[in-house]
Amino acid sequence: MVAFDDDGHEEVPRKKTPKRSEYRERDPFAESKKKQDLRKTRQLCGQVAQVLHLCLPFASDPRLEGVHVVLVRSLDTARLEVVVTGTGSVDQILMALMHARPWLRQEVSQGIHRKRTPELIFTWAGD
Repeated sequence: MVAFDDDGHEEVPRKKTPKRSEYRERDPFAESKKKQDLRKTRQLCGQVAQVLHLCLPFASDPRLEGVHVVLVRSLDTARLEVVVTGTGSVDQILMALMHARPWLRQEVSQGIHRKRTPELIFTWAGD
């Protein structure tokens, strides 16, 4: 059925303008953005693991001798979980890492190129 306006002209139905949220759903680059974010997160975790691997042998605390970084994973954009293992008491090693956290975070900030340095949360590999 064709509708006419007051002047006798045929009315052309207008397309509904999509809402802002609908634009996001139709974003053709959304999938590639997710992949890029994932790649950047993995890259950050790898860089942090490398920096910690290089600086842990130079720690002044003898409880940190023999401590190795097993894995670094992202909890969110501001926090990284650092999974460690080593010889010695688990409690003593984790306490020493908590004590050395400011120094380790400073070393990480110098070794990576980010605006903000993520917070480091240390956990034992057996947990």
